Formats: sequence, C-alpha cells, structure tokens
Amino acid sequence: MKLPQHLRIRDDALHRPVGDEVVVLDLDSREIHGLEGVGAFVWERLGDEPTMEELTAAVVERYRVDAERAAADLERFVGELVEAGLVERT
Repeated sequence: MKLPQHLRIRDDALHRPVGDEVVVLDLDSREIHGLEGVGAFVWERLGDEPTMEELTAAVVERYRVDAERAAADLERFVGELVEAGLVERT
C-alpha cells in the first residue's frame, strides 16, 4: 500500500504575511515570490504538511468550488511551487 505524500515548505523558503499577501524568499535562488488570494491560503495550509487530498478539501470548504477543479488547479500550483524549490513532497 502506497502512503499518501505530504507537502512541506522547504526550510530555505522564508515567508511572511504582508497584508493579504504572503511574501516568500527562496534563500537558495534569492528570488522573492508574492502569493495572494487562494495562493496565500494554500501557502498557509502548507505549514501543516498536508496531503494533496487534505489541501484540496480545505480549498473546497473555504471557497466552495468543485472538488475536481480544485484538485486539478492545486496539482498545477503545487507543481509550480515544487519546481521553484519552495515546497517538497515527502
């Protein structure tokens, strides 16, 4: 049986809320990323090291969107965060 993957913010991704936005600094690349709206909500939930299923459920509950669409959008967004080196799948 395959265990679900959890998502974790990498230790070298410093982040701070700034108003309604979350600003993320990647210490390796020195790039700054700004996340707002759903992206900021997702980033905050990543602090709990959720699975994709848990993250999808949180977005569906908060924004009252279709679960399939939320899952597809989250997979794309989380993939971008992983590719940017800000998040890892554990």
